[in-house]
Amino acid sequence: MAKQFTGIDGALYADGNKVGKITGWSFQGAADALETTTLGDFARTYVYGIQSYSGTCTLLYYEGEQAKIDGGGLMTDVMRTTQTPTEPTHELELRYENGAATHAVKFGCLLPSVSISASAGGIVTAEISFTVSGSLTTCTIG
Repeated sequence: MAKQFTGIDGALYADGNKVGKITGWSFQGAADALETTTLGDFARTYVYGIQSYSGTCTLLYYEGEQAKIDGGGLMTDVMRTTQTPTEPTHELELRYENGAATHAVKFGCLLPSVSISASAGGIVTAEISFTVSGSLTTCTIG
């Protein structure tokens, strides 16, 4: 039977733990196109080059047990009073689930940008961007 995936099927795991208060994530992948055209060719030719991946996720700024912010570890690389880390610091897994079947992409990443927003009558949210460092460690979404 066919299955249409919706937001209820999606999840974000950060460093092995499910982030419970997330409203969405996005993931983009790209591969450079390297030109291989030579003299005498009448049409341009290309091969795939280096891959790159990036994306964003939006968290509800939610304080759970022991006054811990849900997903708060994702904000501490940028929101800090000391120097930012120089190496990839987090492993993210973006997934959607269909019963026992899980479709996921997993990777190590840097978190170069965090923004927190508040508005009258609204819920405080944190928008986090990520840049994948290295290759994907899991990719079962295709």
